[in-house]
Amino acid sequence: MARFPPPAAGRNCGDGRADLAVGMPDWDGFDDADAERVSNVGAVLVMWGGRARVQETTITPGEVDPQGRTRRGARFGTSLASADFDRDGFADLAVGSPLEDRSDGPPMGVVYLYYGSSSGLGARQAVLTAGDLRGFGAALVAEDLTGDGWPELAVGAPFTAVAGASTGFETGEVAVLHGSAAGFDRARSHLVARPSQLAEHFGEVLAAGDVNGDGSVDLVEGAAGDYQQWLADPIRPGHLSWAPGVPGTGPTAAQYVGGPPAGALAVGDVELRHAWRVLTREGLQGLALGAFLGAFGFIRVTLGGEPTSFALVVGVTLLAVVITGTLVGATLPLVFTRFGFDPAIASSPFVASFVDVAGILIYFSVAAWLLT
Repeated sequence: MARFPPPAAGRNCGDGRADLAVGMPDWDGFDDADAERVSNVGAVLVMWGGRARVQETTITPGEVDPQGRTRRGARFGTSLASADFDRDGFADLAVGSPLEDRSDGPPMGVVYLYYGSSSGLGARQAVLTAGDLRGFGAALVAEDLTGDGWPELAVGAPFTAVAGASTGFETGEVAVLHGSAAGFDRARSHLVARPSQLAEHFGEVLAAGDVNGDGSVDLVEGAAGDYQQWLADPIRPGHLSWAPGVPGTGPTAAQYVGGPPAGALAVGDVELRHAWRVLTREGLQGLALGAFLGAFGFIRVTLGGEPTSFALVVGVTLLAVVITGTLVGATLPLVFTRFGFDPAIASSPFVASFVDVAGILIYFSVAAWLLT
């Protein structure tokens, strides 16, 4: 979501209503000069807010770049971020085009900036180039990461090959571009240190928020991973990490966070008044998964020729352990928040250890109940 002024002819210019920008990286263009379709150029659709419908605006960089190369496969609109980068009172839009080729080598990617004004979006534009970062613009986050009042732009470049990394190709980088009155200050910009040399596709997805509650904006990063073997390539594991905010410099180093691989991220504050909704949802998911595993365990033990009572112990234990794990994982962060502790304490190792001990107690309790 972003607040953009609609075109100058529109009645809603500066009405304060939120507008919606939608990335369409698979959009195909048409090269009139060669009379052929150009696939995956990409586009962004801006849907202006307000009760009176205003015609949507489609933004596309065109099928051919200034050097005369087609933008086939550039995937403009893969990522979007909005902030008032120049602090003129109008929201601006950053658009990632991570596979755009502006050199004779492999496509490195670029980020387009469309500045808002009273005459509409895009009256003034700029292009941020990748340098030696490949996949530049695959993920974007616009936030005041340094606390100086100027929005920064964090840019993921997950296809970058990092020298010295044991994984080699596509290890990835995240660049934090510092905002200023003169635009983004590349001299003060920096790369966020990866959580490990083994982290692949670092910067594939990004989000930002005050995760640890210290008043500084933190950067959250993740990669979905690849869990299907393809030819001779090894399976690429995903990950989730976060870089704590540092006043004056912004996030500088990432560290792993316990949890699943991240294909998409959103940061927000789950308040205690939402606890019942969270627990209900997690409890139902745990019940469904536990019932499936419990039934599977019961059938497996029964087919093994064991008494029905033993099969019941296994089935009921699996059901109880899964429900306990989901409820504990959902409850502990809320409890820690309520008493002023960092909710990040309730990470995967803590929850796993708690559930392991609880699982043993549950097993013996169920066995004593059903076998006596």
